[in-house]
Amino acid sequence: MFFSIVHFFLLIFSSFFFALGAFALDAIVRPYQSVRSVGMGGVRMSTGLYEENFFNNPARVNANPYSKFTLISAMPLDISKSTVQDLKNLKNKNYLNVLENAKINNIYYRFQIALPSYYLASNEEREWAMALGFIASFQLDAALRKSYNLNVDSILDIGPALTYGRKFLKDDNLALGITAHLISRFGADPSYGLIDYLRGTQLTITSLEGSGAMLDFDLGGTYDLSKIFNFDVSLAIAIQNILGGNYSNILFDVFKNQIRPPSQPRSLGLGIAGTRSSFGLFGKTTIAFEITDIGNNINGSFYRLLHFGGEVYLLSTFSVRGGINQGYMTAGVGLDLKYINIDLSTYGEELSLNAGNFEDRRYGININLSI
Repeated sequence: MFFSIVHFFLLIFSSFFFALGAFALDAIVRPYQSVRSVGMGGVRMSTGLYEENFFNNPARVNANPYSKFTLISAMPLDISKSTVQDLKNLKNKNYLNVLENAKINNIYYRFQIALPSYYLASNEEREWAMALGFIASFQLDAALRKSYNLNVDSILDIGPALTYGRKFLKDDNLALGITAHLISRFGADPSYGLIDYLRGTQLTITSLEGSGAMLDFDLGGTYDLSKIFNFDVSLAIAIQNILGGNYSNILFDVFKNQIRPPSQPRSLGLGIAGTRSSFGLFGKTTIAFEITDIGNNINGSFYRLLHFGGEVYLLSTFSVRGGINQGYMTAGVGLDLKYINIDLSTYGEELSLNAGNFEDRRYGININLSI
């Protein structure tokens, strides 16, 4: 399977030689993807826990239920349905079918890892919490259209993140948090095409990649309201990359080509969530509605910002999730044991500027080993 994947991506990149121009993919790019979150419809500002707090709402570090040291949290697979179909064709050596499908589908794959990370939870005696982790994430989107125009967006992020949060007010109703990121990004430059080839421009790594680094910050807060229908209701707000996310305030250019990687724009997220310790025959139940990626959705419709979903525990260790992400149904399950957590999800991501035009159905798995 590994060699099939390698051959698959080599086949996709080889089609650079047919690229006559760029056809823009309009997916919202995020530096971190949570399998738990997408299973819940993409809500994360008001519900995030542990690794989810590094790139979303740092105030939620105060909601982590207990302290832990994570040896590894890995998402080895986040892949689109069309990519799975193409891998099957590749295994059967149907190479022409792979290129034919690539004309109408998006090729998507993401790998992500946090190694290691530590989380110090707040308690009755300590009103502050913190988290520290080293995160790496690789994402590839590639689309070959009927005109043989190819668009490839490839991003690799590597670096540490430090989150600090504190509770305020008499009943600890208010929580504030901040995350500092020191991230290096490598990004594809899809401008190499047939004209470059005819001119004799060599296809090298420096032709395809840009690099940069930045120190940037996220700010966030949550506020607990009174109970509504026995749900503990809270509001959430967070701003990501307050310095602009341009990967340029730290001198870093591995390829010496002065090409900057794609920026990660400053964005805003808002949310409201309700949580109950039990709900009828079920255990802990969470439901949330959020508007996220405000500022990270250039020219896109408002509906791409909407997320709704929740999580319910059927047993103390097994949860079921569901929701609506950008208008598409999502689903997931989670197994939460003492030293291992496993999350599985499926979700739809909108690749056009308007919700409902181009769904990319994806499947993800995350495995977490902690002590």
